[in-house]
Amino acid sequence: MRFFLKLLAVISFFFVSLVNAQVTIPFNNTLGPNQFIDITPVGGFAAGTTLSSFSITMTNYVASGGSVLEDLAVAVAPATPTSANAVFVTDNAGGLTAPAMANWTPGLAVPGTGAVNLTTPIPLFGMKLWIGNAYPAATATWAGSFTYPSILATPAPTVTSITPVQGSTTGGTSVTLTGTNLTGATSITVGGAACTSVSASATSATCTTPAGTAGTASVLVTTPGGTNAANTLFTYETPVAAPIPTLSEWAMILLASLMGMFAFARIRRQS
Repeated sequence: MRFFLKLLAVISFFFVSLVNAQVTIPFNNTLGPNQFIDITPVGGFAAGTTLSSFSITMTNYVASGGSVLEDLAVAVAPATPTSANAVFVTDNAGGLTAPAMANWTPGLAVPGTGAVNLTTPIPLFGMKLWIGNAYPAATATWAGSFTYPSILATPAPTVTSITPVQGSTTGGTSVTLTGTNLTGATSITVGGAACTSVSASATSATCTTPAGTAGTASVLVTTPGGTNAANTLFTYETPVAAPIPTLSEWAMILLASLMGMFAFARIRRQS
């Protein structure tokens, strides 16, 4: 009993450690007016993850042309931040606006740390994390680190093979896909149409193909980590209809049937 209690304590500590883990990204950049740099972790952000807090620790700052320390901005956007695509930005971003904004200026100093706890967490899936120079008319240099709660990225799936490699254009072919990171597949498409009876594990997935057009078709698996690369792994083939006998062939079939019946009748007479 004591062993299991100790084991539970170790597991609980390990779990809490994971939950409370932080990611720290150092930076030392000279940035031009309204210039941002991408500090998104490799692999991006998993579906459902959010940014609820962050802090910036400053170790150095070199001002230029009227810029101030607080001109260092934080933004969340799918590409280089603009007012059109940013979903979050600190309120010192020099004309850059977003639906969600925050003020962390009061706690920023050199050396020192400024922190923000967001009232409404910012969705990160499909987004990138940026820091930049919010001053519109001067270049400045910042050195320090950006820290936020750890968010494990879900890697995108890959599909390396499919069995069988071909099936009827009418659909209904049961196929098995082999690849990586297939767990949690939300859909599998063949030639752009959704498969049915989808089931997936980490390295294998099965489904039933939809109807399609003759020729090669891309097999795509979508998971919380994304979608695999387009390919030509599957081929749709038009079913070959059974030939319809001609009149002469029907005559031969009838003759053969009559001969069989005659032979059968003769055998019964002899017996």
